[in-house]
This record gives sequence, C-alpha cells and structure tokens, in this order.
Amino acid sequence: MNCFKENLRVLRKGKGLKQEELATILGLKRWNITAYERGVAKPPLNVLLKIANYFQIELNLLLSTTLPNEDLRGTSVNKKKHKLDIDQNSLALKYKELQMFEVKQKQQFNNDVHRIGNSLERILKLLQKLPSLKK
Repeated sequence: MNCFKENLRVLRKGKGLKQEELATILGLKRWNITAYERGVAKPPLNVLLKIANYFQIELNLLLSTTLPNEDLRGTSVNKKKHKLDIDQNSLALKYKELQMFEVKQKQQFNNDVHRIGNSLERILKLLQKLPSLKK
C-alpha cells in the first residue's frame, strides 16, 4: 500500500483534478484525499474500489505498482498496458492487510465510544453530588 499514496496523486493530477474535485466525484471529503495522499490514512476497500473504477485502473496496479508520471502526460493509464509480475499471494496479502486495518479501525472506534460513555457516567455522578443541582 506504500505505492498507493503516490499513485493517487499521480492519477488525480493526470486528470487535472484538485483534491476537492476528486473528493466530490468519489463522495468523500477533501481531507480524506489529503490524508490518503499523505499516507496518514488508508482508505477502506469500498473507497479503493471507487478510486480504481473512476480512474479505470486495476486495483492491484493502484496498490502495488508505482505509476510513472509520464504515463499521464500524453496517454491515459487505461490505454497503456502495464506488465506486472505480481503473484496472487502478494495481492491476497494486501487485501488481508486492508481487512485487518478496517477491523482495527472498528475496534478503536468501539473503544473510544466505550471510554466516552464511561467519562459521561462519571461526569453525571459528579454533577449529582453538587448540592446546587439537587433542587
């Protein structure tokens, strides 16, 4: 997935799109595209599929091959044939990595919700102990 952030930037600029324009096309927010291009966030599988579909590029190319900038200057990526030597195990590992990332995100979200709930309960208990609020 290391190639993804650069590939997204190359593809977006190759179409002459700003981050906000691409985000609107994909049904995302601009900060999503920024985070993906900086490598600080990894998109979920459904977003990866949207991106690959929009740019008409195979998902394995998007994730595992560094796209050269030259491909986007004179010709479009979907017209140029890329030769890959990627075995199915490599692609399966990348898919598994994405799945694990999604699971971790969901677990972190659930943990955050639990922590917030506990904090709110403690705040309510403290507020109930204040004499001015017992009226």
